[in-house]
Amino acid sequence: MKQAFDPTSVRLTLRKGLEKGYWTIEDLDTPSMGWQENAKIFRLHNPNAPQPQYKNLLRDDDPSQPPAPRVEPVSPRDFPAYDF
Repeated sequence: MKQAFDPTSVRLTLRKGLEKGYWTIEDLDTPSMGWQENAKIFRLHNPNAPQPQYKNLLRDDDPSQPPAPRVEPVSPRDFPAYDF
């Protein structure tokens, strides 16, 4: 299933809005009224499901969260050792 929104394009749109002065980075730290209303409805109808967490996409990752696993693009183990 495809994602509804591509996070990269959303970040680009938010950065352009910051540059044009439509909002500040601090404005993006608080969820919008629409987001709050949707989260409230979700909690009401899905009390046992994991609840959505608001995140400012332009802020760096939260240091309290574990870092995402990094993938090494090329490993020396991927290639057989040749003796010339």
